[in-house]
Amino acid sequence: MVFDRLFGTYKPEAADIAIRYGLVHPTRSSNPLRIVYGEFINLVRDVWAARSWDDRWRLVLMPPGWQQP
Repeated sequence: MVFDRLFGTYKPEAADIAIRYGLVHPTRSSNPLRIVYGEFINLVRDVWAARSWDDRWRLVLMPPGWQQP
């Protein structure tokens, strides 16, 4: 919010749009190592299983929740 005001890109929240917070896939573990590194491990698995190099790049660069077709 501070940087948005500094750069003139601030826009107040719209009352008609529901704001959702949280993870795409919640962690069910209480293991601190799994919490910290779990998403990185999942990303490596997805990249390894991807069908093409384009899909691999998209998995790394696209926003959370993106899935290969």
